[in-house]
Amino acid sequence: MKWLFSILIIANLGLFIWLYPQQDKISTSTSVQHENLGELRLVGEQPPEVEEEADDALAVLLSQTERSVETPEIIPEVEPPPVIASTPVDAVHEYQQVETPVIRQCRSIGIFEKRAEADLVSVQLRALGLKPDISSETANEQAGYWVLIPPQPSRKEAIVTAKELEAAGVADIWRFTSGDLAHAISLGLFTDNGRAQARRDKIAALGFSPEVRPRYRQQTRYWLIYAYSGESPVTDEKWQELLKTSPAMESKSISCP
Repeated sequence: MKWLFSILIIANLGLFIWLYPQQDKISTSTSVQHENLGELRLVGEQPPEVEEEADDALAVLLSQTERSVETPEIIPEVEPPPVIASTPVDAVHEYQQVETPVIRQCRSIGIFEKRAEADLVSVQLRALGLKPDISSETANEQAGYWVLIPPQPSRKEAIVTAKELEAAGVADIWRFTSGDLAHAISLGLFTDNGRAQARRDKIAALGFSPEVRPRYRQQTRYWLIYAYSGESPVTDEKWQELLKTSPAMESKSISCP
């Protein structure tokens, strides 16, 4: 143990001898740095002039701070940007998908004097994909001219007049037995007014008093009505084919029922 204690003492002496010159260098370096900084003083050791200048600077700083707090900064009002209405994407998409409505149109074809003609053309229109309806109308219309002796007061007098006409050589006569012309005597029915007037003049020359009256009869006429959308399936070529069935018929646009 003695030798261990001796070794420790020798080591401490060597460490002391080595560190002592280093402390002198540190002290010298510190003093050089202090010389470059100038004279250092504590706050309590400052001269009165320096303290007054510091107090003045602090007062100015506090005054500026109070003004900034008491007088708030006025921020000018800025109008918000205008709101631009925009169309939702769904609405735009829906608008783009809206299709233009197809206009429904209607036409009539006719007039047909006989129902059979209307039925035949109706079959041809159905072959084109149409669904025509047949309409009809019955009315009195002039069908010619009567040459006649006006109605007599009685059946007996009508028979006597008829015999007188036969005796004068007038043929093709017959008596009305009913209706508005009952007891009148027919002298002929003509489609042409000129021929009817010539017949009347001939009978009048024999001493009789014949008259020319228009003849009316009930006539039923027919026509077809069909509707379609878009382009008409009855093209010019198809129309020419339909005219072969009934050359007198016409086609015209009408208001849809």
